[in-house]
Amino acid sequence: MKNPKKIKVFLWHATRSCLSTRERFRTRRVQCADHCEEPGSSPTIQRLPFLFQSQVGCDIVFKVKCESFKAHKVILAARSPVFIAQFFGHVGDPCLEEVVVEKIEPFIFKAMLLFIYSGKLPDIYEVMGSIHVCSFTVMVQHLLAAADLYNLDRLKMLCESKLCEEINTETVATTLALAEQHHCPQLKTICLKFIANPTNLGAVVQSKAFLHLKEGCPSMLLELLETFASVDDNSGQKLSRKRSSSSIYGQDLANGGAAEAANPNGGRKSILQSVSSTLKSYETVCQYE
Repeated sequence: MKNPKKIKVFLWHATRSCLSTRERFRTRRVQCADHCEEPGSSPTIQRLPFLFQSQVGCDIVFKVKCESFKAHKVILAARSPVFIAQFFGHVGDPCLEEVVVEKIEPFIFKAMLLFIYSGKLPDIYEVMGSIHVCSFTVMVQHLLAAADLYNLDRLKMLCESKLCEEINTETVATTLALAEQHHCPQLKTICLKFIANPTNLGAVVQSKAFLHLKEGCPSMLLELLETFASVDDNSGQKLSRKRSSSSIYGQDLANGGAAEAANPNGGRKSILQSVSSTLKSYETVCQYE
């Protein structure tokens, strides 16, 4: 495929396929992103990763800190309205040959490009090789922020889905702050319910990430208190109906309630007092601002 005319024809067909795919995807967003494939996938789109890896026909270079990435403007524009505006919009420059990116780490930008060309969430080994700069969860957290920055709706949804699966006591506070900042209501709700589970609560509030959450976003604690109340109501209803089953994030509520009954002055009560104290301090600061 070294013939320039053939390359242009291939890129033209690939762009049309991507654009039609984007329009169809907008009209039928799916909730289970991790169980669905790229809508309208075709053999042409499946060959796009080859263009990225071989760099055949590239017409733009991204300088991301100490690394450079070559790409094709039409393919980027087919995926992202931000790139459409940057390269082909009223104030865009179609003759632009180099772009400096400052707000994203190189490996995250590479992961975003891999998605743009493949339509799939990249594997951590594909992005970083054998030497991992961070965990898969941290990579997906940063990738979600990049997806929001470039209006890559499908990538953002895939990241949300993966983060829901990867939630644990060490990462939930960071993920919650991320969900609030980048407007991910479903992910935010799941994080709040996970924290409100008595089984997870103690470990979460002792993590460094939760301390940063209290300092950086104290208003989030109000929603956490509301989630506590909701969990208590649901737990009471389940116990009164003698149901042993529960939701995936609340399956240990009954055991947690028994532990609290044995120690009414510890655990959850002290945590709630701490949260309430932080909220009062936040309200006092707001009055003086």
